Amino acid sequence: MIMNTNGPEARIPELVKESQSYYVLGYRPADPQVPGQSRAIEVKVNRRDALVHARREYVVPSPADAAA
Repeated sequence: MIMNTNGPEARIPELVKESQSYYVLGYRPADPQVPGQSRAIEVKVNRRDALVHARREYVVPSPADAAA
């Protein structure tokens, strides 16, 4: 976040560098989705120094919730 500055362009290189240090993963399940169904999520990496932040489960939203 860049705030309280009259020179935000000075912080852009820092932001670009930070954005090169992470991944965002997604998946689409092969099984049919049932609203309200809970699905477990497990993320594994093969690096000792990696820091992983992941949800442990996903609840399939109803069509009305998904549209919102």
